[in-house]
Amino acid sequence: MKIHNNGFSLLSFLLYLICSITILSAVFYGITHTVLPLIHATREYKMLVSMHIALDAFVDDVRKSHVKNFTVVTPDYIIWNNGAVDVCWGYENGRFERIQGVYKNGRWEKRRTSVVGLSVASVLFHYDYKEGRIAGVECSLCGKGSTAKNIAGYVAVRS
Repeated sequence: MKIHNNGFSLLSFLLYLICSITILSAVFYGITHTVLPLIHATREYKMLVSMHIALDAFVDDVRKSHVKNFTVVTPDYIIWNNGAVDVCWGYENGRFERIQGVYKNGRWEKRRTSVVGLSVASVLFHYDYKEGRIAGVECSLCGKGSTAKNIAGYVAVRS
């Protein structure tokens, strides 16, 4: 009886299987140790960019506004009147918001809310006083996440 040597032997199949598993393991190791940290860094970068955009919007709004008087001045809210409408910047519902409208007797009668920063965990305003008036405002934003970064910006107030 003749034995035909067609096909693979069990030994060559196991060798092929071990080589395939080794190559796939190396590829998955490369993905998990290079691509995933890049995705995490990209998320952190987007968070920082959105915080800088929110801070720039606040600085631009205060810089361009002619402040008649400040209605509310707290560490996490600032409301002023520019002669036409009341403008508020503050942290509410986990977001950095800008509110514009009519603020009377401690509440908003008319308001339009704009969400400026979603990646903000907290907001803190510091005020510089000169001759009894607010001369400048520093806004500090703290980012969300495990690698939260703080950024701050200062703006002089036009009266």
